[in-house]
This record gives sequence, structure tokens and C-alpha cells, in this order.
Amino acid sequence: WVGLALIGVSIVFIGWALLRPVEVPGQIVKLSADGQTLLYAVNLGGMHPRGLAIDAAGNAYLIGDCGFDDPTCPILHPIAQGRPQTSHGDSETLVAKLGPTGTLLFASPMGGDGTVVPGGIAVDKVGNIYATAFGFGGNFPVTRPLYGSAGFSTVVEAIAADTSRFLWVTGFLTGGAVVDIAAPAVDSKGAVYVTAASLDTFTTTPGVIQPSPPAPDHGT
Repeated sequence: WVGLALIGVSIVFIGWALLRPVEVPGQIVKLSADGQTLLYAVNLGGMHPRGLAIDAAGNAYLIGDCGFDDPTCPILHPIAQGRPQTSHGDSETLVAKLGPTGTLLFASPMGGDGTVVPGGIAVDKVGNIYATAFGFGGNFPVTRPLYGSAGFSTVVEAIAADTSRFLWVTGFLTGGAVVDIAAPAVDSKGAVYVTAASLDTFTTTPGVIQPSPPAPDHGT
């Protein structure tokens, strides 16, 4: 299992397992607050959930990855195209929304070419969705200029509460590979916060404490 969330009077788990040589489909499970009632348990097909957010109404928002050419990946009312695959083993990142009873309401790729690695997901007080991912091939459906000048893309996507469109899509060109990107956070005014780690120079603003990364530590 890889995630847990509390929503008032219930508990939601997400997870998937790897049993060589095959991957077990992902699942989401919702329990009552006292743990005595299984409210729903849903198989997610080829989607392997990596992050979970819950809103006040009990809708569940998932981010995860699906393998190359997997027909069991859940797709419903997509707002971005699946990426061109370059080789067997590529994976795409999906964002999905389930209703309070576990009904799939929306599931869409985040776009991008080649392998796209999921970061995390958040939802604001009006139900807008925020998702992060990292793509080796770039080519995300950006609607705002990217920060940085070269390298691999870290993408941040904002999806309207009715899941009909992107509010905006932007990201960062890091120069080198991103080794970790976390779930976003949204404050009461709608500002979005994202953390990540990169092997190269990340875009910084004037006056920051450390405008460039420290020298690599090779253990000496």
C-alpha cells in the first residue's frame, strides 16, 4: 500500500503490489471511520496509484502511472492525449477522480512524450485539481511559458473542478534529471507550492538564500 487519507468519517487507502513476474492491478479502498465497514473497494486496472487527495464531499483524486500500451488503464473524458511511446517499458501518468461511492468520474493522461513519472496530487477548496509529474521527453500540453532554458521537464498542471479543461499548465526545465518531485500544496488564495530535487541547476528567483546548488558530495 502506498497512500492513506482521512475524510471526516471514513478512511481511504490506495496501493498496488509487484509480484514477479507480473504487476498486480492498483486498488483504492474506503473504510468507515471505525474500520468496521468496507464502503468501497475498486480495482484500477493497470493504473498504479502513487498519490491521493480527498475533498470535503468525499471525492477521491488519484495520480499514478500505467505501463506501455496497457488496455486496462482507466481513461474517461481525457483532456490530454496519451504520449507517443518510444519503446516497450515506457509509462504514462494519469490523473483520476472517483465519486464518494467509488464511481470513476474522470481519468486522463497528463500528456508528455516517452516515460512520464508521477509526482503528486492536491485539490483546492472549490475542487480544482493540481498534479505534478516529470517527463524525460517533455512535450506536455503547456499553456504558460516554462521556467528554465534546457533539459528535462517537471510539469505542474491545474485542472478545472468540472474536469473539462486545464486551467493552466506550466513547468520547469531543469538542465538535468529530476530525482524527486513531491505532491503540490495549495494555499487559501490559490497559490501553488511544489518541491523537487534535481541533479542540475534549478530556476531560482533573485535574493534567495542559495541561488545555485552546492557542489556534489561524492563521499570524500
